[in-house]
Amino acid sequence: MTQVSTEKIRNIGLFGHGHCGKTMLAEAMLLNMGVIHRMGSIEAGTTVSDYTKDEIERQMSMQVSLMQGEYDGHFFNIVDAPGFADFSGDMVSALRAVDIALLPVDGTAGHDIGHSIAFEAGEKFGLPRMFFVTKLDKEHTKWDEVVEHLEEEFGKKVQPIHFPVNPGLEFDTIASGLTMKAFKYSRDSTGKWTEVPLEGENRAKALELRAKLMEVAAESDDDLIEIYFEKGELTDEQLLQGLRKGFATGRMVPVLAGSGTQNIGVSRLLDFLIVEGPDPHEHTSIIATTGDGQEVEIHEDEREPTCALVYKTVTEPHVGDLCYVRVFAGKIEQGGVAEYSHWPNGKDWSALPCRWQGS
Repeated sequence: MTQVSTEKIRNIGLFGHGHCGKTMLAEAMLLNMGVIHRMGSIEAGTTVSDYTKDEIERQMSMQVSLMQGEYDGHFFNIVDAPGFADFSGDMVSALRAVDIALLPVDGTAGHDIGHSIAFEAGEKFGLPRMFFVTKLDKEHTKWDEVVEHLEEEFGKKVQPIHFPVNPGLEFDTIASGLTMKAFKYSRDSTGKWTEVPLEGENRAKALELRAKLMEVAAESDDDLIEIYFEKGELTDEQLLQGLRKGFATGRMVPVLAGSGTQNIGVSRLLDFLIVEGPDPHEHTSIIATTGDGQEVEIHEDEREPTCALVYKTVTEPHVGDLCYVRVFAGKIEQGGVAEYSHWPNGKDWSALPCRWQGS
């Protein structure tokens, strides 16, 4: 891992109903980061996140998986959470460990109960949330209908950033209302793309989308709303500033488009997370309870007393007990020891071995 500043860390969680496309989106993200050199498949049991015998046999995620990689000078921690209700405890634990909840949605079926559960839990924890409509390379995709239903379920704060130019079996191009550009991807899952002209009907649609984004950006910041009312528009810098604030505060829920399996639009997703996604310093206030029952506010500073959350524990035959930890303040060293002075259920666990993972 290359040493990076906290501002260049992105802690992303993948949440949603089972079979919505989380695992293959994670594969595409890892490929774009250079962590893997070819994408695995669920059918062959070769994906990075679904690696246990039961997951491979059942072709479904059954536990939280942590993946890491670097992209454009930024370090990503990607937590893939299971989507079925039987494993909802893992989903809640993963939500506590990340700064952004990314919810992939099947472009042929739309959202399901798993998305609603994750969305509401994310709101409870004060997490920024966003959607990535995937599987747009399949037959009978319905982008407009999916977005409409997302708005009906989760409110008008749901705001598309991109849209597919040619959804369906020949899908390879997305357009952005944010950059007013269109990107044509190769259909070999490599993620290679070229910029193509944005013309005619698609340009008109992108302009309409950009106008909505400008309104959302202005409404997210008191200073920007005054500028918007006075001048009728915002500069590109002001637009990005307003959208970033809206995303971080939950006033805007972005929607992006692509295909995890074909690795279409995933590089644009990573770019968006870098430019618009909040870093760990921008996490909402964290309230913790001390051993004597006092509530304290945690500040993200390595000079503060250490405060960390164990969001997953596993037992490895040749290693022993491992804890996956999200550090909110202070710091811990790899191979160190975590002393638990207080445990919610009254148990007193001490000297539990910890392995550092995440940020």
